Amino acid sequence: MMEAKNNPTQGPLRKLVLSIILGSNKLIYYLGYKRYSDNIRIYDIRNDPEELEDLYPSHPMVAD
Repeated sequence: MMEAKNNPTQGPLRKLVLSIILGSNKLIYYLGYKRYSDNIRIYDIRNDPEELEDLYPSHPMVAD
């Protein structure tokens, strides 16, 4: 899923949220949001369906 509503219709994407689910892992990538200085989040949606524990700091290789 990709959400890029706050971009001009003609031009480069400057603000977006991209979500990818593979197996039990969900990766969320934020681009252009000041609120999210760490722009990658990873969750184990099988064991953490409410997405409370970001696994990226301890498992950055999952993003690769």
